[in-house]
Amino acid sequence: RAFNLKRPTQRQGDQEQEQIERQWAQHVRAASQVRVEPRCHDDSAQQKLREQLEERQDLERLPGDERNKMLPLLLRHWEPVDSLHMQEQLRSDPALSREYPLLSMALRREADLATASYLEPIAAFQQFLLSRFRGRFTRHQATRLTDDDQATRLTLGELFDTWIPSDERDFVSSLWTRAQRAWNAVVPHVRHFECQRVDIPPLPDDPHEVPVICWCRSSREDCPKSLQALLVLRWLLDLHGGLLASAEEALANDANVRPACSLAVALTPYFFHYEHNSLERWAQEAAQPAVSSLRMDFDWPLVASHVRDVFAGAHRIHNAPEKIELFEFL
Repeated sequence: RAFNLKRPTQRQGDQEQEQIERQWAQHVRAASQVRVEPRCHDDSAQQKLREQLEERQDLERLPGDERNKMLPLLLRHWEPVDSLHMQEQLRSDPALSREYPLLSMALRREADLATASYLEPIAAFQQFLLSRFRGRFTRHQATRLTDDDQATRLTLGELFDTWIPSDERDFVSSLWTRAQRAWNAVVPHVRHFECQRVDIPPLPDDPHEVPVICWCRSSREDCPKSLQALLVLRWLLDLHGGLLASAEEALANDANVRPACSLAVALTPYFFHYEHNSLERWAQEAAQPAVSSLRMDFDWPLVASHVRDVFAGAHRIHNAPEKIELFEFL
């Protein structure tokens, strides 16, 4: 016995069996209001309970109100809802997959969508440096020598302290914070570029510890830090363009159907803005219990509309080397 509930036995008739199971269903509803995390999870016991409930309880015979309250609780316990459930259903149902091709593609490349969304903060910070500090210092000043001939580097912190008015520093600090977090999220993925292995380090939080040369994108091979800034940007532009090409292919559109622009004039809506695990959240919002099949179905138009919004404003951005503006030293 648990909470004074009877336990079904083989000797009971169908009517009494159903009454006991209804009592258990009411207990499940009540317990969900005060449920605490169990000390341990017994997967085999959970599976046995699920099999017994599926076998003994004919949900279609329950009163409508009781069924509607009970089913979501049971299904939420049986099948934690996530984007993998949507992906499995689309994979197993070709007609459904053809109806929502963009959603199918987004589910397969969710990680790439999240990574490509870091392009905007990195590009925005580099563009800020280009517009505000182009021609303001020499490459030698960016990597200068002290009296004891020890190499030191002009840092972003020094740049902000010297040349940024006090009323703009909060804005610039926000730009830097977003860019630094984006950089550190991206560089673990940038292992190869143009068939060459690369190793790009993360950056510290404090701008006074970051040489400004790390963000002044340049094609000069004698300045590896500037070259890395350009490489990360080009890698993200390639990923951005590849996602758009995959989207148009999934929709059977011409690859050039989307407008294109250069990075220098790209506005914020032209980039991807997908937050990691959004598809998980959308799956949970769109989950619909299917009584007849005892599985979770989804409001597919709702999820598909979220995905369309992610791609709606994205533009093709020129990624050819000659189309990317480089930092100009004095």
